[in-house]
Amino acid sequence: MNSSQKTKISQEEVEHIAQLARIELNEKDKKTFSAQLTEILEYVRKLNEVDTEKAEPTAHATQLQSIMRHDQARSANSSPDLIKAAPANQDKCIKVKAVLK
Repeated sequence: MNSSQKTKISQEEVEHIAQLARIELNEKDKKTFSAQLTEILEYVRKLNEVDTEKAEPTAHATQLQSIMRHDQARSANSSPDLIKAAPANQDKCIKVKAVLK
């Protein structure tokens, strides 16, 4: 097939695809999907023609990198100074008002 020739998806092929997907289509939908699928195949054909020999493979479409720091496990600050600085404390713990009554 010539690369400039469009591959047309027929209404019969759309009907077959619909049967495989177990969906019902009316005649208008068959015409619409036939045209849309033809355009999708045309787009993919154009993408296949692009020379990618010199293009570097990428894992992402952009070169953005995460600027967030990595999580690091560390012990909580339970120093006596922290407990003393709290408005209320009891038995080496910070005392807070009841959340649930």
